[in-house]
Amino acid sequence: MTLAAYPASPARRLVVTRESLLNGLFATMIFFGFFVFVEPAPYDLFAVIFMPIMLFAGFRLDRTLLALLIVLLVYNLGGFLSLMPYWHDPKSVTFTVLSLYLALLCVFMAVYFSRNPVERAELCLQAYTVSAVVVAISGIMGYFNVLGLYDTLTLYGRAKGTFKDPNVYGPYLALGALFLIQKLALNRTRRIFGTVALLMIILFGLLLSFSRGAWGAFVISSGLMISSGFLTAPDGKTRRRIVILTAVVIASVVAAIGLALLDQSTRDLLVSRASVTQSYDEGETGRFGSQLRSLDDLIETPNGYGPLRYAKHWGGDPHNSYVNAFASYGWIGGFSFFILAGLSLFIGFRLILSRSPVQHAAQVFFPCLLTSFLQAMQIDIDHWRHVFLFLAAVWGLESGRQSWLKAGKPAA
Repeated sequence: MTLAAYPASPARRLVVTRESLLNGLFATMIFFGFFVFVEPAPYDLFAVIFMPIMLFAGFRLDRTLLALLIVLLVYNLGGFLSLMPYWHDPKSVTFTVLSLYLALLCVFMAVYFSRNPVERAELCLQAYTVSAVVVAISGIMGYFNVLGLYDTLTLYGRAKGTFKDPNVYGPYLALGALFLIQKLALNRTRRIFGTVALLMIILFGLLLSFSRGAWGAFVISSGLMISSGFLTAPDGKTRRRIVILTAVVIASVVAAIGLALLDQSTRDLLVSRASVTQSYDEGETGRFGSQLRSLDDLIETPNGYGPLRYAKHWGGDPHNSYVNAFASYGWIGGFSFFILAGLSLFIGFRLILSRSPVQHAAQVFFPCLLTSFLQAMQIDIDHWRHVFLFLAAVWGLESGRQSWLKAGKPAA
């Protein structure tokens, strides 16, 4: 039964007010996910307020969320054990504490999603999409030196917007793009041209990141969302809309690339970045070579190298979260990370292929989580705040789906 079924008593008004305040705080936190020029970022300040409020707003762990908590705590336990010889190193301590903070925030957000999952997932996606549009505009402005912001909003000639790195800025945009695509596919928007315009802004900003990982992640995640939506569509009319929408997305991507190619310097950088590997990836001492050589060493090092100590052994960061899990969190953390990824993928595929009230939201969140785990093989995603949001959403929606199955009624 929903709140609307009860009389407008003072108690009910209090519950409604508390829910509105909590949702407003959460949406504000998600919106500010784009602003990470400084640390702690505004996102973190709102998160510090959000977590204790959640404790008093109905913090409840079911079996699904308890499993998430246990895996994340064991993962971080490995990090603190690996940290023990390096308590004197402020960077290593900060890295480990930040990992624990993000893990706890992930659980709190998962609990938030697990109650009223349909409405809360929609709220999150709306706030995130607004954030993605804002950061895409900032990246475009920086790239074309609008208001002299080139040096502030780009790095190495690539758009980074309000992020520190184009390789984080690019993947951040994907969820917003997928949400807009789904709204078009499911006919959930009355402003079709406005939605397409926002989608074009995000896609153009994504292109200007010149991030191979971000490009690939968008192609894979959008393909998974569209294909899962097609397979689970309730009727032929929806399937036809999805096919037409796919053509619109492809046309939008082509148009974004066409706009970028009008500029000679952009064309040269696009051609350069389009290759599968770069010079710094290749060879025995390249990124991939160092990763492979480190594996033999890590097999014989149960406690890892220690947080942020990989570079002292191999001359640079691992750029691989699976390698870094063993290097910075030891065997305990390394195996925990693999378990976390495996369980999340199992839950996610079941969510997007099983009919439930949360299926549509899952078909947006999970593809982005999947591609994050894929990107983890070529970049460090350990502290990407939006990845922990994707993780929380998938596990929280699964918890909501389980509650719906047990109750035999929609998870409102």
